Amino acid sequence: MSGIYIKKGNSLNNVSIYKKTSTGYVSCPIYRKTSTGMERIDLEGGSTGGGTQPSPSSNIIKGYADWSGSYRSSSTTGTFTDNFNDDRRDRIYQGYYPNFNYLGVICFKSLFEQARQLGTITSVKLKLTNLHSYYYAGLNTIISGATNMSNYRPTSFSMSNVNSTQYCSSTHFNKGGTLTLTLNDTAIQSIQNGTIDGFRLLAPSGFAITDYGYFSGTGTTRPYIEITVTL
Repeated sequence: MSGIYIKKGNSLNNVSIYKKTSTGYVSCPIYRKTSTGMERIDLEGGSTGGGTQPSPSSNIIKGYADWSGSYRSSSTTGTFTDNFNDDRRDRIYQGYYPNFNYLGVICFKSLFEQARQLGTITSVKLKLTNLHSYYYAGLNTIISGATNMSNYRPTSFSMSNVNSTQYCSSTHFNKGGTLTLTLNDTAIQSIQNGTIDGFRLLAPSGFAITDYGYFSGTGTTRPYIEITVTL
């Protein structure tokens, strides 16, 4: 039997040790001295005295997006451009108004890479805050994927680098509301396989004013993610 255990009743329970970092908690390796050197014991399985198998350790990778922002175009295809002349580029837009189609994207490239290196992803939760919707009642949004994202926000973004796959059902945000969305297995696999670097906010009504609005891309209300990983 390897690892560190605490006896509870007639069985032994595996114990993991973590250290706190700026983005969450990281599992600490545990070693024991042997006749030939040091042997790592915290990642191995084995049966306990009670005849049960210790549960896999898990970790939560969490933090804010690497960057997020919006691009716009008079067309619904091709390349969208960061041609704002003020701070609106920091907002994450979706929909159409009044003469532009908006493409809002969110990059989590560094956290996705960290999660893949750590183990098997089992859960993804994304927190977003709406700042404005065209209609007072709010808007609906769908989380889809984005790829080929650079480490820093570029000046343009191509429609060929986003998909329309639904990583959650259409979700209603009240105007100014904050929600944490639990993404589906398709999102988990896309992150695990490295096929996406982040997300796109997709208006269910498409490029239309029906679900036009924008979400926070700066400060403590910017996109925040929690990725649970089995080690």
